[in-house]
Amino acid sequence: MLVSLDIQNYALISTLSLDFETGLSVVTGETGAGKSILIEALGLTLGERADPSVIGTRRADCTVAACHQVTDNPRAQAWLEAQALGDTETCTLRRVLYRDGRPSRAFINDRPVAVQTLRELGNTLIDLHGQHEHQSLTRRASQLDLLDAVGDLGDDSRAVKARFSAWQTAQSDLARSEEQAMENEETRRMNLERLVSLRSLDPKPGEFESLALAQRRIDHLTKIRQGLTAIREALVSADGTSCESLLRGAGREARTLTALDPALEPLASSIDEALIRLEGCSDALDRYEADQELDPDTIAEMIQRFDAYQTLAYKYRLRPESLHEAYTALAGSAESLEGGEESLARLRREAAECESRFYDAARKLSSGRTVTAGRLAEAVNALLPDFGMAGAALGIQLQPEAASAHGLESVTFEFTSHPDQEPWPLGKVASGGELSRIALAIQLSSAGAQWIPTLIFDEIDVGIGGRVAELVGQKLRALGNRRQVLCITHLPQVACQGHHHFKVLKTALASMPETQVETLKDLAQEAELARMLAGSVVTQTARRHAREMLEQAGNRERIERKHSE
Repeated sequence: MLVSLDIQNYALISTLSLDFETGLSVVTGETGAGKSILIEALGLTLGERADPSVIGTRRADCTVAACHQVTDNPRAQAWLEAQALGDTETCTLRRVLYRDGRPSRAFINDRPVAVQTLRELGNTLIDLHGQHEHQSLTRRASQLDLLDAVGDLGDDSRAVKARFSAWQTAQSDLARSEEQAMENEETRRMNLERLVSLRSLDPKPGEFESLALAQRRIDHLTKIRQGLTAIREALVSADGTSCESLLRGAGREARTLTALDPALEPLASSIDEALIRLEGCSDALDRYEADQELDPDTIAEMIQRFDAYQTLAYKYRLRPESLHEAYTALAGSAESLEGGEESLARLRREAAECESRFYDAARKLSSGRTVTAGRLAEAVNALLPDFGMAGAALGIQLQPEAASAHGLESVTFEFTSHPDQEPWPLGKVASGGELSRIALAIQLSSAGAQWIPTLIFDEIDVGIGGRVAELVGQKLRALGNRRQVLCITHLPQVACQGHHHFKVLKTALASMPETQVETLKDLAQEAELARMLAGSVVTQTARRHAREMLEQAGNRERIERKHSE
């Protein structure tokens, strides 16, 4: 609810601080005193357009701050938490207009925000009804929210929003995947073909290098064999000219000479060592020939794999030794390459399931809205004659709309002031007074709905009087027992019903007129009602009548106690 309003340098107000309580607060005062200035100033904190001319010739900037308690306002609390704007028990909305012409600034809990942000929070705190822009009753989105609140359809509405969001996300994922599939189809096809070819080869790390070495040996196999034969013959042939034969002969001769001269022993030993090393060379030849002894099938297979490496490398413009790395990379994305259609089919199924869940929830919400619209219109129309609007009627029409986060329909509140007139959208044909009384009737008809906690009615009594005004006042008081209600009124029948009473008056100061506000209680409240009844000359009869009106409104004990003092 609204806790306080502080105004500095706005129009005829120099400095003003007001505290508010629960219940019905009435604002009265003579015409031109500045009652509407309070509403206009409060509207600044709700994000309405700022007019720098309200500063006038003052030498200081204009500041308006409104403090709200949001303990029992889950919408405002959730909004503040989502925006990370501080305390969720109270919040202060402040607007500053600069006398030097700079753009106005907005603050929530002393943190600078955009005016639109201020307006979003304001929509959860106060609802204005009257000759002002900030009227939720004429906004189609608010009408739909009102209908959902009256019908206790909040859970259904939230389910529709959540399922619509899920459906949109699924559709977006599907569209993105389909677009990507179309754009990458050629690449996907080529990569899939490459994967199939590489999978058939199944390249191994380092295999091509080994095959290349083997291929070189195979290419020079004849020459290698001829060379090895010549080496073997030179080393170990038995024709007497090989290294072995010559060394053995030299060894025998060295041993003979050593017997004659022992100093030749090192020479004989060296020849023996040369023979041993020669035998090692022969063993190396045997081992090499054994290792390289390949059968024709093995040789053919090696040549075939070597050629396959080179063929695929040339085809895909890769180095043969990198085929294993390319195969590993493609194999890692095999599911997306080979299962592209399966993936799209899965996304299509998910989107269809999300769509079905959305329409199930939306149709349930539509059914609830249809029932609520009829019930609410009937209840409001039953109250309108009591408000001096006999023959007037409110119609609540639901029109089919394309699927959205709000469901499958939009709502229009239509109004006709006479049975012979065609109904038109409420905001286009209802006067300010009619709009306020319709708003009051809606609020009374939706007493159980969780709605905006503070309601302001600006001149709800335009065009009424007598018994109708008395009924309107009683209804406002009844509403004030459940919500915080502020009402600007010219009628004593309405003013007497207030739990709290503010009087706006204009005083003449040295420099310029000044608007001030007094809080009236007891005899002061009685005197103001007498003035409203009698005009400039207040008679005892008017005072007695005012006292009776206050007593009838429920203030009998308090007024009688005050008179006895």
